Amino acid sequence: MTNALLTPELAAHFAGPSMTILAARDDRFRAAIARSMSITCDTGTGHIDVFLTSAVWTDFMRAIKPGAVIAVTATHPGTYVSYQAKGAVEAIDPADDCEAARTRLNIERMLTMLGTLGATRRQLTHVFSTDGLVRVRVRPTDIFAQTPGPGAGARIGAVA
Repeated sequence: MTNALLTPELAAHFAGPSMTILAARDDRFRAAIARSMSITCDTGTGHIDVFLTSAVWTDFMRAIKPGAVIAVTATHPGTYVSYQAKGAVEAIDPADDCEAARTRLNIERMLTMLGTLGATRRQLTHVFSTDGLVRVRVRPTDIFAQTPGPGAGARIGAVA
């Protein structure tokens, strides 16, 4: 049985290939952002697991904890099709070896795709890292269309 909010189509979009920005706020309500290196989705539970390097995104890691509100925005670089999931952080854990291997494969896939769009590996190596890789588990409560244009910002799903 699938989670009604996270459809197979949305899960496929979030899982990539996509460029993903994470946004949260700290205890003083200051914005904190990070870039995810990889995402996996479980349509059964509705979880979105985002993988990021804690070594690069230190301010973001200090800002989040279980229960924190988070936004995950995934954009396909070639088409700009974008969706945003808003929800709560459920858990923050070190990535295991399998997750790290999957993240490295995703990084290679993204570098190849971005290369076809004119970006060089040298420009992106500081952004795509697996040093201190962590998994942030998110339970989405709302999903929004964010593709530029007249439908941007439209809520396309919410937990009742």
